[in-house]
Amino acid sequence: MAEGQFVRKGDTILILDEVKDKFFDPNLLDRISEQVNAKEASIVAKIDKASAYREQIATLRAGLELKIEQLNNKVIQKQLKLQSDSMALEAKKIDYQIAQRQMTGAQTMYDSGLVALTKLESAQSKVQKAQSELTEYENKL
Repeated sequence: MAEGQFVRKGDTILILDEVKDKFFDPNLLDRISEQVNAKEASIVAKIDKASAYREQIATLRAGLELKIEQLNNKVIQKQLKLQSDSMALEAKKIDYQIAQRQMTGAQTMYDSGLVALTKLESAQSKVQKAQSELTEYENKL
């Protein structure tokens, strides 16, 4: 046969001149079958691994969504705490103003001789206490 020549059914297209025994492996079919089985098992293992990764991704996403929800709840809690602390601070400011007015009144009455020194000192003590609480709440806020 020559290159480019047309062939028909039954034409000889190859003649082996020399055949070596090492090319004939009696277990070749078994070995190829084992390789095919190993490749099929490898495919199954990779499919299982991909499935496990999909499950892991789904679990991580669910965990992430839960964490986001928890953090949103913490933000809400902190906002409410801030609001509560702000209101408490305003109450302490009012308490301080009241204590100052009472002390001013006590000072006026003491200067007029209408109340004893202990009444003035009690009013001064209340102002100091109110100022201390006000400072504490300002620092807290």
